[in-house]
Amino acid sequence: MRDTGIGLSPEQLAVVFDSFRQASGETTRKYGGTGLGLSISKQLTELFGGRIEVESSPGAGSTFHVHLALDIVEGETTTTNVLDSNAVATLRGLRVLVVEDNALNRLVAVETLEMLIPEVYIVNAENGLEALEAVQRESFDVVLMDVSMPVMDGLEATRAIRALPPPLGALPVIAFTASVTKNEINNCLSAGMNGYIPKPFQDAELISALSAVVPVRSRTPAPPNPEVLNRLAGSNPERLRKYLRMYLDAVGAAIPKIETALEAGERDTLHRLVHTLKPQLKLVGLDETAALAQELETGILVGANWSSVPVRAARLLAELRQSITDIGQMLNS
Repeated sequence: MRDTGIGLSPEQLAVVFDSFRQASGETTRKYGGTGLGLSISKQLTELFGGRIEVESSPGAGSTFHVHLALDIVEGETTTTNVLDSNAVATLRGLRVLVVEDNALNRLVAVETLEMLIPEVYIVNAENGLEALEAVQRESFDVVLMDVSMPVMDGLEATRAIRALPPPLGALPVIAFTASVTKNEINNCLSAGMNGYIPKPFQDAELISALSAVVPVRSRTPAPPNPEVLNRLAGSNPERLRKYLRMYLDAVGAAIPKIETALEAGERDTLHRLVHTLKPQLKLVGLDETAALAQELETGILVGANWSSVPVRAARLLAELRQSITDIGQMLNS
């Protein structure tokens, strides 16, 4: 950007990006303003991982250069800025630890969470060490973790959380990062983070990232679809009862096997078990649970960081158990 104004001296260039600083008192009297515009521009540029520079001399105007490295991440899709009301509802009462050393970024994150999520509970930490202490002191559903912080950065803090005994070690951690390059994202996933949110973020991006690791207690799966069940059995009650009993036997046998494979870290076995269950879930009309099984299966196949697998697997197991209850009630009615 170039302007043809009065220009700046070397002394003025040294402070031009400071808050509440202007070229001189005469400039303030003549042109007005508070000296915040360039300071805010600098902060916004740095939030994107870039930098802003200025070239100027008295009487010759000024030229501003903004440098941004915005890589396109392979395999990622653009997140729409349309909020999913159902996703927001499932997050009700979420317990969130916000870890961010920048006061403005922290305030934006907290107030956005309070605005979007009913009954949200939020605790703040200003560095990774405070975060590590906080997760051992009280219970959280998810951690929103800045990457670059003093004392202990977000990557180191996440690795320390993953080293904690169960269930703390599986606590979902989502990265707050101004750099969304492929290398940065790989660093976050390698440290054990479950996902990332770019800074500055859109409301829908925040909700989408949280929904991907929403706690089991916050999700209420839909019961079996009666229309699907009737089609399955040709409206024959006896056939329907036979099929439902077969489903209960299959799921009842699969649950402990999934738990064993998960505990042992056996990816191939876990994938086979989930893959086998998926069509049975669709057959009895449990489409939402089948979609969750597909997410888990895809995560295992593409080699996603293992720390994200237990979260999805726990959700699937909870919904399988709920389906046993629902179908058992149908059989007993």
